[in-house]
Order: sequence, then C-alpha cells, then structure tokens
Amino acid sequence: MAGKWLWVCRLGTVLGIASAPSRAETLYVDSERGRDAHSGRREQPIRTLARAAQIVNDVREPGPTTIRLAPGVYCVTETVAFENSREYTTSNRLVIEGTILPDANNWTPALMPVVISTVQGQGPDTERHAIALKIEVSHATVRGIKFLGNPRPNTWAYSVFRPRKDLTEDDLKAIRCPVLISHGDRDTFVQLADVVWMYKQIKNADLSVAPAGGHGHHTDQVDAFGPILLRFLARAGAVQ
Repeated sequence: MAGKWLWVCRLGTVLGIASAPSRAETLYVDSERGRDAHSGRREQPIRTLARAAQIVNDVREPGPTTIRLAPGVYCVTETVAFENSREYTTSNRLVIEGTILPDANNWTPALMPVVISTVQGQGPDTERHAIALKIEVSHATVRGIKFLGNPRPNTWAYSVFRPRKDLTEDDLKAIRCPVLISHGDRDTFVQLADVVWMYKQIKNADLSVAPAGGHGHHTDQVDAFGPILLRFLARAGAVQ
C-alpha cells in the first residue's frame, strides 16, 4: 500500500508540473513618456513597437499577449515582426490595441494611437513593398489604432501583413472592424473563390469585384475604385 501511495503522489506531482498555468503578458507602450529600457509595466511603459516585439518574441511560455499603445504617434522605421514560437489560440491571442478603444464612453478620434511607417521598401525602384507590422503568429488581433501608411514614392505600403497562407475561419471571424475587399476579376495572383470565402467569414465586410481589373486595379482604375472606397468609408463612419 505504501508503494502504491508513493506512486500516486509522484504521479500527482508530475501532473501538477505539466499543467502549470499559462503566462499572461501585458506590455504598455507610450511614445512620449516611455523608455525602451523600462520593463513595459503600466507604470514603466516602453517607447517603441520594435521593443515590444523583441520582448514578446523572447518569451516561449504559452499564454495570451496584450500590447497597449497610449495615444501618440509611433514611427516605424524598420519592419516590426512578431514571430515567437508559442502557439496562440482563440482564447489566448496576441492583441495589439489602443489603451482606449472606440467603444469606451470617453473615446474620441484624437485618442487613437497613430502608426506611420517610413520603412524602406524592397524590390525594383518602380514597385517597392514596405511592411510596417509583420505578424508571423496565428490568432492575432489589431484594434483601436490608426495607420497612416508610408510616404515613400513608388512604394506599396502594408500597415499589417501576415505572410503565412494558413488563415483560418477563426482568424477572419475575429475581425470586428468594417472591411472592404476589392478584387479584380482578371487578377492572376488571387482567385475569386478565395476572396469570396474570406468575405463570407468576416462579419462586417463589403465585397467589390472590378470588371476587367487586375491585381492592382485600385491604382490602375482609380476613377472606378474611388467612389467604391468613398461609399465604404461613409458606411464605416470615417467620412461624412
């Protein structure tokens, strides 16, 4: 009996270690009063998104991550990549958000953190591609942040970019903001069936298909695309 009891105790100890709680992580970022030498706690915010990504990428324990940006302007000069090896899930997500979200009673547009990218694009001089935030992990949410793009000429700017092809229904159904999906019916890079599938998963999405449009129809057919974009912005409450 003593031997059996000892075995049960040891098994219980092993199970207790194996089922240790996951590590929740919250980082505060403030472009005005933060310092990248700080810990990232509320009372000691860091200054840049690059430092936030570095901290997140160094953690291996499972658990959710929340990065909260205070109102202010955040300039991204090099691509900020989130690429750690932990497995995020539907309930344990990577969240990058403003400290005050639009559904708060005291929210105004002036309280939105603003991210502007000056990343040097890669590719030929006539068509450079520049990524601000590169999300390599699954189950990520970005909300309550204004992105202003990239002012460099001849540059395709990607404010938030996810290079992997394994987008899931959960990823798309987690999107809450209004989304415009515009597709050219002669696009040779993206199939219409894939676009329609994405559209059906996103609750608050509009879908526009440009006749005789290619992959770059939004720049090649500005006169046709402009009114579509303005109608979408009006529906989303971004313009009057």
